[in-house]
Amino acid sequence: MPSNPIHTSVSSAGTSRVINLDWMTGGTTTIALTAGSTTASATAVIQATLDDVMLTTSSAVTWISLSSNFSTFASTTPALVIQASNITDTPFIGTFPMPIAALRISSTTFSTSGFSLDVLQGQGF
Repeated sequence: MPSNPIHTSVSSAGTSRVINLDWMTGGTTTIALTAGSTTASATAVIQATLDDVMLTTSSAVTWISLSSNFSTFASTTPALVIQASNITDTPFIGTFPMPIAALRISSTTFSTSGFSLDVLQGQGF
């Protein structure tokens, strides 16, 4: 089980490091995404995978952008694109109701500041 909370960030266009999760515990996973400054002008999506990143080669991992309702993936609904200017004072917080294997931030446009992602994984019983 990873230590909680887990933190990653991205400060340019591209993807953050992967946050590997213990998908076998069955607990919920809560995230908080924040922007680095009040002048941030960037967009990002939160991506998840059901592939075990410890057992799957990185080129074979399928990353799926999350939809706005967090109970489905964006392969069937539009992806939730988060504007940095909307989350500088109040972080975007969401809880995943299903097990996921890993998370990361993908930033598509970027001009200033960065995004931080904090992840807290509960333990199922």
